Amino acid sequence: MRFFPRFPRARKSSAEDDPNQRAVGSGAEHQGASEGGRGARRRLRLGRRGVAVLVGLLLVAVAFVCWLGFEAYQAKSNLENARVSVRMAKEALLGGNAPDAARWADEAHSQAQGAQAATDSPPWKIASAVPWLGSPLRTGQQISNVVSAVIADVLQPSVQVAKAISPDQLVDDSGRVDVQLLRDAAPKLGEISAAAKKVETQARSISKTHYLAVMRDAREQVQVQTSDVSRLLENTALAARIAPSMMGADGPRTYFMGFQTNAEARGTGGLMGNFGILHWTTENPISTK
Repeated sequence: MRFFPRFPRARKSSAEDDPNQRAVGSGAEHQGASEGGRGARRRLRLGRRGVAVLVGLLLVAVAFVCWLGFEAYQAKSNLENARVSVRMAKEALLGGNAPDAARWADEAHSQAQGAQAATDSPPWKIASAVPWLGSPLRTGQQISNVVSAVIADVLQPSVQVAKAISPDQLVDDSGRVDVQLLRDAAPKLGEISAAAKKVETQARSISKTHYLAVMRDAREQVQVQTSDVSRLLENTALAARIAPSMMGADGPRTYFMGFQTNAEARGTGGLMGNFGILHWTTENPISTK
């Protein structure tokens, strides 16, 4: 009799022994595959949503830039038209044509308000609030405010005293100055001069832009022009206040006029060369001796 060693039979895995466990394992594998598919679909949806958000933000940015560009065009166009209207109003004022001056001044005021509305628009305000990059827009906004103030507070009120400002209306063909007209206009001219001084101060406070030479030039032009207007009106108001009395509105005035030469120095400045006597009256503007 032969004896053969008995080797233990290899034990099958539990999954192979138990059909139920095999079923559970297959279900777990299926569930893992399903969850993986759902994760992939979720990532795909998130990716699509991110692209949609990015595209939406890009469209909003493009719309914002277009809106800002439109407002900038409106502001530029209105300011240029206002400049033309102001020039026409000035010519009408110097010519003593009050109706035309009033019409041009009203048009200039309407155009300046249009420019002011454009620079006060939401995209302009948002862009001007950006540090450094928004400096030209802040400058443009301040320029439009100054132009609007010049027209509303200086140009339009000047129409009310157009005759006193116009040399053709103030002085007749014989050289007689209407001193009463000048005196009547003195209070209003004083108010206009004060308003012009205030606008000049406002123009000097316009912020300096960090770049964009066009806005720098516009800022300098506005400051120079408002300063010229302020000095002109200040001199006009001063003349309206003191000239009527000097020219005989309160009674005849007599003035001595001396001419000196510095060929020989004197305590008064030089040697008296000639002199004249001026008589000012309301009936006869100037008579000399």
